[in-house]
Parts: sequence; C-alpha cells; structure tokens
Amino acid sequence: MRYRWRQLLITITMEKKISEWLEEQGYPLEMRVARIFSQHGFHVIHSPYFVDTDTDTYRETDLIAVIEKNYGNFTFRTTFVIECKNNLKYPWVGFGSKETRLSKKAFLVQRCSNVQGNRFLEVLFESKFNFDNSILFKVPDIPIYNMAQAFGSNSDAPYSAMSSVSKATLAQIKKAYHYMYICEIAMPLIVLGGKFFISYLNENSESELKDCPSSTIIWRNPLVGMPHTIINICTFNNLLELVKKIKSEIEEIQSATKFYLENTPYSS
Repeated sequence: MRYRWRQLLITITMEKKISEWLEEQGYPLEMRVARIFSQHGFHVIHSPYFVDTDTDTYRETDLIAVIEKNYGNFTFRTTFVIECKNNLKYPWVGFGSKETRLSKKAFLVQRCSNVQGNRFLEVLFESKFNFDNSILFKVPDIPIYNMAQAFGSNSDAPYSAMSSVSKATLAQIKKAYHYMYICEIAMPLIVLGGKFFISYLNENSESELKDCPSSTIIWRNPLVGMPHTIINICTFNNLLELVKKIKSEIEEIQSATKFYLENTPYSS
C-alpha cells in the first residue's frame, strides 16, 4: 500500500514538473494561439519547416494561419506566419519613434506578397478602403524600430524572433510567388505570453514607458525583400480581440477582390 502511494506521489510530482516545463518552454502558448486562429476560420499548420537561405538549412517556425477565398479559379489568400514567445519572466520592450513613420502607401505596399499580392495592394491603396480604421494597414502613431528583452541574459531574444519570423514569411510567399491565379499577402506576427512595453521620448525629450498590448514594428532590415520588414506584435491577452478585428478586416479587403479582377489582368 505504501509503495502504491509512493508511486502515485512520484507520478503527481513528475506531472507537475512537466507541466511547469511545458509552460516555460511555451508549447501551451502555441496551442492556445493556434486554437484562437482556428476558431475564427483560419487553417492552422503547426511547426512548419522552411529553408533558411542564409544557412541553406531547414528551420522550424511555430505556426502558419491561412484564410482564403476563391473567385472562380482565382484565390485570395492571407497568411500569418507566427512566432510565439513565452516571456512571462522577462518582459519585452519596443523602442518607438514618430520619426520612424512611413507614408500610408509605403506602409501598405511594403508587405511580403507574391506578384498578384503586390498588384492587389497597389489597387487597394487607390480604392475607398478606410485605412484610418485599419488594424493591419494603419500607420501606428509611434512605430517601433527595434526591441530588446528586459532582465535576463538573453537580451537578443527579440532580434532572433524577428529574424526567424521574417525569414519564414519570405519562404512562405516564395511558394506561390509567380502563381498568377493566387493573390497572397503574408504577414509576420509575434505573440508574447507575457508583457510588452513601448519606450519612446515625449515632446520634452523625456523617456516614457507604457504597457502596450499590440503594436507594429517597422524594421529597417530587408529580410522579406522590401526596404522595411513590417512585423505585427501582440500579447496573448490581446490576441482574441485582435484576431476578431483582423478577420473582419480581411473580409472587407476581400470585397475589393472583384474590382481588382475586373480591372487587372492576371494571366501570365
């Protein structure tokens, strides 16, 4: 009897340790993020691999979430390439500056997209789409130009995440780059399990720090083949609300596809 109780205690202790380890590694965070996207109509792929062109080796990213709509033989596809980081112990800080702003058009068209996606974004800019209310394409008031991890020894963790998710996004778009019957726009997204703050200077050149549930990074690193790599970042606590708004916005953008098809040749 004592042996059974001892074995039960060992099992309970082991399960607790494994659960704690899983949370620290961020695996449950990935699953929770995947579930939110899946529940809102996205097709989710776990742990996809891509070729890192810098090292010519296969690497893994966390998630890909895809939503698409067909118009005859033409497909409009929006893809999110997602890195999940469980930073509960070590908050991330984004460094923001109003001087980092891009024009509305540059912020829209400098996205990782295939040939048709790039043409579509050009047409979308000329349309009646309301960019001032956009979640994906409104230029943020204080764009982020770089990030760092507070505390801990791995202050470069944000840089690694930005690099990895950007390379994975470019690899994703290359699969359909020249397909004339697919319009694909791929967006890198970093989801944090912990806190995210933005640091910037106010009008008096004093340092300000504020809790930031979501924001946009305008990174001067052309990893996706554009002058800037534009990356969305949000905390998990804000993800559900964000995905709901993104889904609604994608449906609004898709409504412009008919106009695009009528006014843009898409045969090679």
